Amino acid sequence: MRRRDELAGEVKHFQDMAETKRRDLDHINQALAIMGYPVPGAKPKAVRTSGLFFKGELPRMTLEQLRAAPEGITARQIAVQITEAKLWEPEPNFISALTAKVGRQLDKMRKRYHMVMEGSGRDCVWRL
Repeated sequence: MRRRDELAGEVKHFQDMAETKRRDLDHINQALAIMGYPVPGAKPKAVRTSGLFFKGELPRMTLEQLRAAPEGITARQIAVQITEAKLWEPEPNFISALTAKVGRQLDKMRKRYHMVMEGSGRDCVWRL
């Protein structure tokens, strides 16, 4: 019985040590992420797209892209071209968030500008 108690105490001790080391590793990973280093297994920070455009700027830029591509264009292509026009960094997470914003804008504009949507989902092509 005594040996069992010793082993149980050792197991508890090592579990506490492992938890402490886990917390230390989390703190180091957070510090590295703040400094801009890539941290394996870390969740990417959510990208916010609110406040990027002046009032009416996104619909105007979207219409410009649609007019420039009479054969049709996807929301992702519009997002990439807007990113290039505004000289923003084309990071994958940012492009995805901006694509979603452009897609919502296209849905709002569909009836007003008699736009045609071919296909469905992410690969649908929009044209005037």
